[in-house]
Amino acid sequence: MREMYGALADSSAARRRAREARRVTGTRPSLPLARYAATYADSLFGAATVREAGDGLVLQAGDDTGALEHWHHDVFRVRWANGFQGTEYLSFVLDPDGTAGELRFVDRGWRLRRQR
Repeated sequence: MREMYGALADSSAARRRAREARRVTGTRPSLPLARYAATYADSLFGAATVREAGDGLVLQAGDDTGALEHWHHDVFRVRWANGFQGTEYLSFVLDPDGTAGELRFVDRGWRLRRQR
């Protein structure tokens, strides 16, 4: 078991280093943070709400809450309050009218549409 968990930890660390290496530094979100704040939903995955908190954003998805940190462009890293969940990446997709129309959970493949 120790070998198996050690291998899993090593591969996780390697993926994390690879993602860090692909990060584009010096970028900013396309929109002011307040314009990402909304409820996004999908009939299969449910709803997630992005709201302003202080000078940043917070994500509420079901019972889980996490702080959003700008990663690059319109991608944010979620640091879940429950440390067991670790981090996750979200991407906002802009509609032709310039609104954040979709919230995508990058690693899960979930796509939630902004609720009007």
